[in-house]
Amino acid sequence: MYQAILFDLDGTLKISVPSGMEMFAEYARRLGISVDERAVRAGTRWNHWYWAQSPALLEDLSLDDEQALWTRYTRRLLEAVGADQADDGHAMAITQQFADYAPEARLNYGACETLTGLKAAGYTIGLVSNRRNPLDQVLADLGLEEMFALTLAAGEIDVWKPDPGILREAMLRVSSEPESTVYVGDNYYADVVCAREAGVTPVLIDPAGIFPEAECRVIRQLTGLLDWLV
Repeated sequence: MYQAILFDLDGTLKISVPSGMEMFAEYARRLGISVDERAVRAGTRWNHWYWAQSPALLEDLSLDDEQALWTRYTRRLLEAVGADQADDGHAMAITQQFADYAPEARLNYGACETLTGLKAAGYTIGLVSNRRNPLDQVLADLGLEEMFALTLAAGEIDVWKPDPGILREAMLRVSSEPESTVYVGDNYYADVVCAREAGVTPVLIDPAGIFPEAECRVIRQLTGLLDWLV
């Protein structure tokens, strides 16, 4: 039934350890701001929405000063986690602490096994990311440079998920029709919405159950694709 399996990169095939949300919660607690597990989940969900070309992101990108942009983002995130006692000073302090944030880039659990298994089964494997720059170096760093028939970064064509144009371009390049294409990602607002708009079958990887209402195939780990497709 399917010919091409396209993947998102960050949060799907690649994860950052520790995650940005983990460090945000830690930095906030250092300032005396209570951020419990429920708040982290709310912040994670908001974070997905924000980076999916949300109106808030587009507004913040109009700021000329990069430090001001990240401070505005942090202020919004504090609101999203319900930190009513936080102010602009807290946002600036957390932003400054992130200057020392240097996470390790790791393959997500089961990534190699899943990609290898799908490729061996005859699927065309592609990578479609909202990154600005081409993906060659990050794939080399992860040891995945020989895995994909296609890699496409949004910045290469200036089309950003959830705009379905990026998946349409990817399908054109691998000669796949929407009904025979799957897109796998971790961000409901960017990946699932984009896939649906492009007529592609979406698969959401959601190990923490951040999107319990998602009306699509949901997997807890990447190897769930092998159970389904191979």
